[in-house]
Amino acid sequence: LFHVVLSSAQERIRLTTAYFAPSQDFIDLLIGQAKNGVQVQVMLPGPGADKRVCQLASESTYAELVDGGIEVWNFQPSMLHAKIMTIDEELSVIGSSNFNRRSMDHDEEIALAILDRDVTATLDLHFDDDLKRSRPIDLERWRARGPAQRTLESAVQPIRRWL
Repeated sequence: LFHVVLSSAQERIRLTTAYFAPSQDFIDLLIGQAKNGVQVQVMLPGPGADKRVCQLASESTYAELVDGGIEVWNFQPSMLHAKIMTIDEELSVIGSSNFNRRSMDHDEEIALAILDRDVTATLDLHFDDDLKRSRPIDLERWRARGPAQRTLESAVQPIRRWL
């Protein structure tokens, strides 16, 4: 489902997820869409993340995503646990599945695709509200992160598929 809806986007993808550790295929798909002119926005937990190891797996993708034209945002006030995707102001996907290999390959999850402009507009309004309480990942600042952070990101790579 995720692959189909992401591939169908022509104008905008908005993705909110608590745990973000996608396969390289999904990273390439998101970047490919951005390079094709689709606005891609990804909102992830910031300092309130509840699982640091999962956050490190997410953070290891930030430079590649932002360099590929994707807006990555960290939600600031608290833990972000939503799992929502909107596509082109027409389609929404909600459910229990995070955008990670564990949800896609190992856990039993559910996702509901909704073709309804009103539902999608409501979810997009919530996304807009959350953007006001989020910080964008600045590529230059992110590239300047220290060696300790880079080492921690690298350390989680062998277990990434289970996160």
